[in-house]
Amino acid sequence: MGNLAVKLAGLLLLPIITENLSIDEYGSYTLIESFNQILVSILSIKLPIAALRLASSDQHSGQKAWFTHALLMLLAVSAAVGGLVWALKNPLSQLLTGETGNTFLIVLVGASLITEMLGLVPVQYLRLKDRSVSFVSLSLLKLLVLIGMVYWLVEIEKWGIAGVVASFLAGHLAFLLGSLFFLYRQREPYRPNWEAMKSMVNYGYPLVFTSVMTVLLATSDRFIIRHFHEFADIGVYGISAKLAGIVNFVIIQAFFIGYTAIAFRQYEDKVFMNLQPTIIRFISLLAMSAIWFLSLFSEAILEVLSRDSDYVEAYLYIPYFGVIIGFSALQTFLSMTFHFTKQTRKNVPIAATAVTINIVLALILVPIHPIYGALASSALSMMAMLTMTYMNSTRIFYDFAGLGNLIRISAVIVGGAAICVAIIHWEPLENLGYRALALLLMIWLALSILRINAKMVIRTLRSWF
Repeated sequence: MGNLAVKLAGLLLLPIITENLSIDEYGSYTLIESFNQILVSILSIKLPIAALRLASSDQHSGQKAWFTHALLMLLAVSAAVGGLVWALKNPLSQLLTGETGNTFLIVLVGASLITEMLGLVPVQYLRLKDRSVSFVSLSLLKLLVLIGMVYWLVEIEKWGIAGVVASFLAGHLAFLLGSLFFLYRQREPYRPNWEAMKSMVNYGYPLVFTSVMTVLLATSDRFIIRHFHEFADIGVYGISAKLAGIVNFVIIQAFFIGYTAIAFRQYEDKVFMNLQPTIIRFISLLAMSAIWFLSLFSEAILEVLSRDSDYVEAYLYIPYFGVIIGFSALQTFLSMTFHFTKQTRKNVPIAATAVTINIVLALILVPIHPIYGALASSALSMMAMLTMTYMNSTRIFYDFAGLGNLIRISAVIVGGAAICVAIIHWEPLENLGYRALALLLMIWLALSILRINAKMVIRTLRSWF
């Protein structure tokens, strides 16, 4: 619900943003988003997830101390980040906007980055304590602040890109302050524990490489497009990615937010692990059904939400993003093995190899076509990452997902995307009624291929969540 609220805000605000930002400006904003994603992944040192993992194993009264350790370390990192952003404001302005001198915008970007990074810590505490209602409340608060600020700064004050960035800064800040209240409303004695901090860094830093590599897989193509082509190409690519990303946030990440905390406690339970093949099929079907819906109906959605016809072209690329998102979800699921066995370093060479493949392919394909080239390089590199993760995970754990299971899911992901591409390019199926019928047939076929017992999965997940 929390992820859904924030993503719906992005859709609701799209008419305001597209009316006030040209497609080139939206391309610049897409680069800013990608820049933030990369730096948050690097600079957080994965301390929030380290705090969650180590606190989950700590059954004593000092669980909250792990999150305070993480906050103190990230505050020190934030001070360094602020200084670096100020020192590099002109080069950053040139990279992200194509011109120097946008000092105010770069300061906003740095502040937004810091508040987003700090907000990751207390939200992990809410996950540990299974306080989903608190998380939803904070997400709704962030939603209201974001909508109000975008309307004021972008629609009324005409701040342009700076208004969008400032609005997200306000949303991150509201979320941070609210989540800190839930973390510290009941005070506990605290003493810095350097050994505990060291153990958090040792757990988290291997995950940094994996996280950064994963983010680079998703965002490096935007910077390569920036080098060879125009901001407008990044804008179209960014709109398509944002629409497809709704599925990632609303279904996949929402699932993993709850699943990760449960899996850390239940992975030694045979009943829990025996259910994994069914769970992964069920979640994959939900995600693919949603991405197929967007693929077939996003042209109509964009025509309603966007007041600028330049943005509508983005619907053509959503099926390809579906392949990338599907493979990424499978890889994330399999990589849980490295968390179960506390061998997160295994992720590093896998992610590094995948990013290398992605960048090399992008440098070859993006000059040929800015968007299809980027999509092809991302899909192929993510497929390679999924394959390497499966091979390594089965060496140190057991094949809890099942190879046949993964092959069936992959076939549904790729086959569904191919069918969607054919439908949106075939004039006789432009009618929305025909497309709705095609979607239902695709879901029925996927249910048959994946052999899903949905009622059993829903009943079991309810009992755990």
